[in-house]
Amino acid sequence: MQMWKKEQIPEKLKELRKMYVGKGRAKYCFKFAKKHGIELFYSVFYPKAVDICEDVGVNFYKVRYQDRNDYPLYKRLKKTNKPIFVSCSDPMDTAYFNLATYQKRVIFLYCVPKYPAKFEDYKFSIRYGHNNSFQGISDHTSDLKLFKIANKKPNNNNEWFEMHVKENDDCFEHAWSKSFEQLKEALEP
Repeated sequence: MQMWKKEQIPEKLKELRKMYVGKGRAKYCFKFAKKHGIELFYSVFYPKAVDICEDVGVNFYKVRYQDRNDYPLYKRLKKTNKPIFVSCSDPMDTAYFNLATYQKRVIFLYCVPKYPAKFEDYKFSIRYGHNNSFQGISDHTSDLKLFKIANKKPNNNNEWFEMHVKENDDCFEHAWSKSFEQLKEALEP
């Protein structure tokens, strides 16, 4: 899930502002997920969100592409001593690169910051397939093609695969999100 400040969302995206997750909603979602055996964690967009997540009890964090060099956020996450997923197209172009080198708690996800992205934008066989800096993919495509290729590649190191999920096509992120039916298809053996 994503945790942002209402002010970080443009006024023209009022429907997105309604999805704001504060401390109360974060606790509710965390308890609900735990009850159902789901490990819930958040993409944190600002340092105070880390404090909320620490109070809630999350075990992991996610940093979106746009925040890969947000130093106040980096400093706050560094203090948690918890694993951090970072979306980027080059780990060396992040504040988290040295933390990953010395503490091994950063998981880099290869990301194309286009919404939606095309399968071809990922240059999977050239860029990702030959780079050991990434442990997974942050997918912004609209179908499961990238997921299927990533999981069939021999000797891959794709331990993680992040995708956006939508309830229906009325949501803001519908163009680069998967439906629950697609998610189910992806998770079936």
